[in-house]
Amino acid sequence: MRINPVVVDALQFESKNQRRMMFRILFIVIVTLAFLSCTTDPIVNNTGFIYPLKEGNRWIYSRVVIITDTSGESPDTTENSTCTVEALDGEHVVIGVETMNLRVTLPHPDGDRVTDNWYANHSDGLFAYAYRNAGGAFVQPSPSYPEDKSGYYKNGVEISSLLGRLDLIAHHPELSGTDGNSITYEEPPLQAILYPLTPGIEWTYRPFRDPLLIDKRTEDPELCSVPAGIFQCHVIRFLYDFDEDGEYEDDIYVLDWIGDIGLVRRIIVIDDIQEWDEYGNVLRYSNSNEIYELQSFSSLSNQ
Repeated sequence: MRINPVVVDALQFESKNQRRMMFRILFIVIVTLAFLSCTTDPIVNNTGFIYPLKEGNRWIYSRVVIITDTSGESPDTTENSTCTVEALDGEHVVIGVETMNLRVTLPHPDGDRVTDNWYANHSDGLFAYAYRNAGGAFVQPSPSYPEDKSGYYKNGVEISSLLGRLDLIAHHPELSGTDGNSITYEEPPLQAILYPLTPGIEWTYRPFRDPLLIDKRTEDPELCSVPAGIFQCHVIRFLYDFDEDGEYEDDIYVLDWIGDIGLVRRIIVIDDIQEWDEYGNVLRYSNSNEIYELQSFSSLSNQ
């Protein structure tokens, strides 16, 4: 029997189309499985994280400060305390922006150190808009003459100033002596967190001459165990550049572990701190390690 060549060609064409379709289906299945295997970690590919700025949220942290004297002049010291952060109504301090006030309270023998810090979430990140001294005394040395320089410094910048330039847990000693109504605005607002949070992204938090460059970079996510529980966290590192040489310092850094309920842990490491007398002479050197860990979290929704 003679087979019509047209029919043969048609059958071969149909067979080729079927094979191509099978390869396409197989390719789609492989890509889909690969995608699913990469999204098993909700942190790595989580693009829906938003910092929980909700009125009534309350975070209580333990705070440990360890000072190691590297000059051999004084014994090492350890200070233990607590820190409370409360989300309050934003009071509309920024026109056209709905902000939330994160009030930070640091107990101190001479009076609690209290600061108000206004934040707002936007589609591209969490931004810090303003802050003020809400009450309490910030302890500063009493000058023996008008240009008293006594204090603790890192590369010529006061340590209290460095700590005051952080976020989420921030206290601003430069506001000492204000009446509690003076608000300092960040112009432009500072981007505390960049959305979406994925490993390896980097952005500028504070530009040069403020008084130094501070960038932030996300690192690989981690499980973080603290007294409040175990949380899967984004990890954000503060990067410092004092001298504008394009190289980040290796003897000062801040690490934040941030989970769905907010900041879970913070570590602040500052090496080679100089203690100055009132004339600016170096008295001794030390290293500082400050650790905040979440003790408890509560919100109006779970009370």
